[in-house]
Amino acid sequence: MKKKFLFGMMSVMTLGMVCAGCEPVSTDPSDNGAGGGGGGTGGAGGNSMATATTLSDNTWTSGASISSADDVDWYKFEAVGGQAYFLTWDGKEGRMYNGGSGNYTGYIKVSVYQSDGSTALNAILNETLGYSSPQIISGYTGTVYIKVEGGSSGSYTGTYAIKYEADTNGTMATATALTESVFTNGTEIKPAGDIDWYTFEATNNQTYFLTWDEYGGSGNYTGVIDVSVYQSDGITAINGILNAGSGYSAPQIISGYTGTVYIKVKGSAGTYIIKYEADTDGTKETATALVNGVWTSGTAISPAGDVDWYKFTATSGQTYSLTWDGKEGRIYNGGSGNYTGYIKVSAYQSDGSTALNGILNEALGYSSPKTISGYAGTVYIKVQGYYSDSYTGTYAIKYTQN
Repeated sequence: MKKKFLFGMMSVMTLGMVCAGCEPVSTDPSDNGAGGGGGGTGGAGGNSMATATTLSDNTWTSGASISSADDVDWYKFEAVGGQAYFLTWDGKEGRMYNGGSGNYTGYIKVSVYQSDGSTALNAILNETLGYSSPQIISGYTGTVYIKVEGGSSGSYTGTYAIKYEADTNGTMATATALTESVFTNGTEIKPAGDIDWYTFEATNNQTYFLTWDEYGGSGNYTGVIDVSVYQSDGITAINGILNAGSGYSAPQIISGYTGTVYIKVKGSAGTYIIKYEADTDGTKETATALVNGVWTSGTAISPAGDVDWYKFTATSGQTYSLTWDGKEGRIYNGGSGNYTGYIKVSAYQSDGSTALNGILNEALGYSSPKTISGYAGTVYIKVQGYYSDSYTGTYAIKYTQN
């Protein structure tokens, strides 16, 4: 008995010496093996939710790997209400081909959970494509947990990197404020399913043009996008602009609204640019003052649906000639030949609705100038494309005191 006791003591002492400094074995039932060296700023990827590595916004992990068949790495970050995020990882993508940057060997699958660790976020469960097609996390506030494991029943091993990144304009709440007449720079839909929001303030009685350039525009951009425009509630469309696909050759017109305008851009992955621009003479209230006997310069109906307003002050007892130059008539080309617009012209009293001298939607104003007489006060002149507001092109117009 004594010998056995001494031997037992020596065995325990020897085992203790050999294992000095060893990590204790985890008793956590969610611990699925050693974390594979994930985690960049937070060190190794945690091997349980309780020890999940905190990711930093837009920072790749460093040295992360799935090192054994049952290895699992956990990461986390805090999602803010009204904010969308992209989750991207780099490794071997897909089962039939190699994607990613080529710098990593791991074929992994990724799942994303709410803080309970069981409710999937945005249906991201066992996803293998996260480089060519990053996953989008949205509509959640709280701790986001990310689980990384071998791609096929946990049997694949190798290195990888992972990061999350806040989508700076992925929601109405984070919409990017546009600068008037300035195209956005470096904007793109990425990944597929991405949504970009923009905003600007519309002023009372002001008309705006909304223009964008994409694959079907100048040829300098790769995205194919649809654009919708909303009032400040994010639901009510302005001027019926919903999923509009044309904004380069035919900019959209925003009018009749005062307040915050929200613009939603979606489509296939690729680059694009967008801008808004105030129409300086698009309403009666912003009408351009004409100078007696002087033709306008550089004026055009563009895009289709554009309306230009002009004004001058008529004196009691005076008569005036109103002349314009463009394409005249529906059957032939009149005018000087220097302009391309086929326009119609109306003249109103100061209320903007009572026609002066029967001048309403007149097409002939070069070979047959119109006479304004018997009125004292502000004369308003409205110019628009002739046929169903669909004609565009250049023109010139003037009034002359007789």
